[in-house]
Amino acid sequence: MALELNGTTGVSAVQAGAVESGDLPAGSVIQVVTANYTGVTSESISPTSFGTVNTDLTVSITPKSSTSKLFLLLNLSASSNDNNGNTAIVLTRDGSEITETKNGTTTSRVSLTAGSSSDQGVHNSPVFSSFLVDANSTSATTFSFKFYNRAGATRTLYVNRNLDDTDHAFSYRCASSFTIMEIAG
Repeated sequence: MALELNGTTGVSAVQAGAVESGDLPAGSVIQVVTANYTGVTSESISPTSFGTVNTDLTVSITPKSSTSKLFLLLNLSASSNDNNGNTAIVLTRDGSEITETKNGTTTSRVSLTAGSSSDQGVHNSPVFSSFLVDANSTSATTFSFKFYNRAGATRTLYVNRNLDDTDHAFSYRCASSFTIMEIAG
């Protein structure tokens, strides 16, 4: 059978569902899910402690294959009322920290996924993170993050706003996103 692609017929094999995710070679993108968050959130966190799992910027994915890889891409706009505007996070899967996205240090240092700092919390601080993790399941899985307060005092950490957050032309708010790509194993 000849394949005719003239701009109006489409590709019939794909349209009919003849290509399944299992037919794709390793490294192919099977699905992409994303969440965008444009609201603002703040959380007060005790000294040298983790906050709660963020529920405003979460992504749920149901992998097609348990042998797939999941490529996690977090673009978080954050700030804090720490003197140096420090923000640090750890990625979570179904509420638990994802070990393979942490530094794995065995010293007294805290093992985290990513961190950043800005000018005394006056500006938003981008926290970028990208990791490839095993799917390990075909059940729905929810990914998010939680903040870490490294300071010796209670600090407030913010999503999509800075410490000042004054409504004037010199202040701004940003958006955050979390994208997951399922990659054929």
